[in-house]
Amino acid sequence: DAIKTVRGAESPIRVVDLVYTSGDARKSVQTIAFNLPNDERVRKEKGAKKVLLRNLIETKFEKIMRPIAAQILSEEQLPLLSAEAFFDEVLFHELSHSLGPAFTTRDGEQVEVRVALGASYSPVEEAKADVMGAYNILYMIDRGELPEELREPLLVSYFAGLFRSVRFGVAEAHGKGAALQINFFLEYGAAGLDEVGKLRVSPLVLQRTLGVLVRELCVLQASGDKAAVDRFLERYGVMTPPIEDALAKLDGIPVDIRPIYPLAGEAGGR
Repeated sequence: DAIKTVRGAESPIRVVDLVYTSGDARKSVQTIAFNLPNDERVRKEKGAKKVLLRNLIETKFEKIMRPIAAQILSEEQLPLLSAEAFFDEVLFHELSHSLGPAFTTRDGEQVEVRVALGASYSPVEEAKADVMGAYNILYMIDRGELPEELREPLLVSYFAGLFRSVRFGVAEAHGKGAALQINFFLEYGAAGLDEVGKLRVSPLVLQRTLGVLVRELCVLQASGDKAAVDRFLERYGVMTPPIEDALAKLDGIPVDIRPIYPLAGEAGGR
């Protein structure tokens, strides 16, 4: 409780179809959702708005995540892959950006965690949002707010989705955060290789390990200790043989999408 942050009560959520982008938003990695603003002073006073881009979420699931899962996941767990679980994880990921420590104390003064941690903040924050998102979905299932039959599809889809993000590389925040999670889960036995060398998730172990990791990340953020965060990233936020072996199976699967916008007069698309 001592490290919890109270933020503004306003938290609107919008689910929309993206009809056009330009500039840097067009050229770079295609975001599927966002939670803004990032300024904690504004969040504390007013809150933040979450926007989910439905058509991009659906396309990335079908064109990228499903083919990835077919290559790396144990065949017996492929039927658990779920578009609904993927959408829920995206939603709760964005919600989780508004949760957890926002401020820390440095030299007797309160500063934002993102300022205290500098360049190390983004990968840890992206990992925290992923882990806390899955953790909070499980919490909602336990409370009966979401159906029990979502539990295993969520765990399997969440884990498979990390390999979509890690393909962006550990020089990028989402990729480094995904590598951190994969390596942590493998170390704790939350997933391992089956008899044919594909990854099999242990749902019970993964569920327990989510709680361990979300606590670790929140405590690190609240400490404002950049050196400790850097050590954690150096240990877990790296490419390792299990990740490299999985990625080697993904040749031919796109890393990202490039949308075509017919409403803007662009040819192609649907």
